[in-house]
Amino acid sequence: MPQKYFSKFPLIIYNNQLAVNITERVVIRDFPSKNNLLYYPYDLQNNERPDQLADRIFNDEYMSWIVYMSNGMTDPYYDWYMPDDTFNDYLLKKYGNTDKISSKVAYYRNNWYDDTDVITIAEFNSLPDIPKYDAFGNLYLDTAKRYYEVVLTGSNVTAYKRKRIDEEITTNKIVRYSISGNSAFSNNEILSVNLGYANTSSNVFVASVTGAGQVLASNSTTLTIQHTTGYVDSVPTGYKFTSNNSYVYGGESSSNCTVSAVYSLANNIVAAEAIYWSPVTIYDEEYERNEKNRTIRLMNPGAVDQVAQKASDALAGLL
Repeated sequence: MPQKYFSKFPLIIYNNQLAVNITERVVIRDFPSKNNLLYYPYDLQNNERPDQLADRIFNDEYMSWIVYMSNGMTDPYYDWYMPDDTFNDYLLKKYGNTDKISSKVAYYRNNWYDDTDVITIAEFNSLPDIPKYDAFGNLYLDTAKRYYEVVLTGSNVTAYKRKRIDEEITTNKIVRYSISGNSAFSNNEILSVNLGYANTSSNVFVASVTGAGQVLASNSTTLTIQHTTGYVDSVPTGYKFTSNNSYVYGGESSSNCTVSAVYSLANNIVAAEAIYWSPVTIYDEEYERNEKNRTIRLMNPGAVDQVAQKASDALAGLL
């Protein structure tokens, strides 16, 4: 007999009509969600739907709710693996332009997986200390050595390789500007930054340095950016910042503002350790999330009938 999910829900009178009470929820206390012996991994094929999978595995297309429950899925559209055309439509609907999200940073990730080089003991010993500041502004020394682990030949240390550290950082740097002008920047917009610098003694303008970042927050007088590259909060050593020829420009909003002051608010990835981190774009994040949904857990068909019965009993108020 088909195990339709909503057929088990109680009926109520809603707007003077008989309706299924979809606000009810089922929690089976002894549902074996953590018992890996009852599940096996399965890689979804392109365009494979939950009802098709349930029909093939459980001989009942309506048992797709068991697949959802086994994988903690609450959104049948976006928690399920999206084939290429559906995924692209999803991105267009959410962001409007996939070209933009291919260049916009979401966060930063330790890039040990891209570094297969082995360094010598001498090279390891020469890795620099990294000056940093804690949340209270106190200076301390970190070290680049933390990104490496030993390579043993027998019981002897013969070299070093990148340590497998799965860690993420929200952003590399946060900078705030005092601004004036057209400040209609859009959230997360990519900005071009131009900072002028002058001689420290004569205050005469010399040249400009450039950088880029993404809008974190803005109003008519201040602008805060993150996910930066290049010169965004400093000028070359021996010179000082000048508001002369200092500005920020947003290509999406066509906003252009003069910069009168620069403040560094956070520097999570300093220049000396930037090589150990890689930016993850918004597109990368969405793509990886969808690919992760491709591999699901399938319940052993022999346990399905018992789980379905418990759900039915729970909705009937028998438990």
